[in-house]
Amino acid sequence: MHPTLEQAVMNAIEEHLSAYPQAADSAEGVARWWLPSHGLTATPAEVEHVLAGMVRRHSLRCVRLADGTVLYARQRNDVH
Repeated sequence: MHPTLEQAVMNAIEEHLSAYPQAADSAEGVARWWLPSHGLTATPAEVEHVLAGMVRRHSLRCVRLADGTVLYARQRNDVH
């Protein structure tokens, strides 16, 4: 993934979560619904790469649902 796209995707995710602090979605949902409103296009795999990095840096948390879907959301202590 190109570093510029990676940074743009991360910024868009952070902006979305600032506007919607309770939001949670899968990598596919972020790629399909969150990014286009920021003028971005990325594959679910590219979004997953960014989300995984944000989880490692403790910016986000992930929850695996019973059907295997992984949802990403803000860390609970980051919600205002």
